Amino acid sequence: FVFYEKGKPVRAEQDSDHDGRMDTKLAFGPDGKPVRQERDTNRDGKPDQWIEFAGGEPAVQKDDHDFDGRADATTWFEGGQPVRREEDADGDGKVDRRVRYAGGHPALVEEDENEDGRPELRAEFAPDGKKTSEQQDTNGDGRIDVTITFRDGVKTRVEEDSNHDGKVDLITEYA
Repeated sequence: FVFYEKGKPVRAEQDSDHDGRMDTKLAFGPDGKPVRQERDTNRDGKPDQWIEFAGGEPAVQKDDHDFDGRADATTWFEGGQPVRREEDADGDGKVDRRVRYAGGHPALVEEDENEDGRPELRAEFAPDGKKTSEQQDTNGDGRIDVTITFRDGVKTRVEEDSNHDGKVDLITEYA
């Protein structure tokens, strides 16, 4: 349903899963372009996705993946494409996963599971979405001790500092 005032849309509601309840609500600005959207993605009657628009295109999207009423992931957009995302996977209010996008696809993913500000995992991706490299801090000391190289998304080489002395002591090549 689209509601109009003076010939311009002011809000819209949609029952996208056809269960008889409106699960998407959209608000329009004076220019008739969308400014805000709320969605109920899990059918519990409460919004768990919020999108703010600028110039009719998504600018910021917040998602509540654990359905506790608070956003735990935020994605920023430019020109309608995602450019950055921050997630709080464990629900403690601190960002522990960051994603940078290029051309609308993930280019860099960093995970900071112990939330010390130094990622334990860093993965880079090619424009086609295939992983090119991954670096790991397996013991949480803030130093990378495993580097994995990929070609066309397939693991080709692993370098490890197995005793955590800062020097690579094990190299495995894959054919």
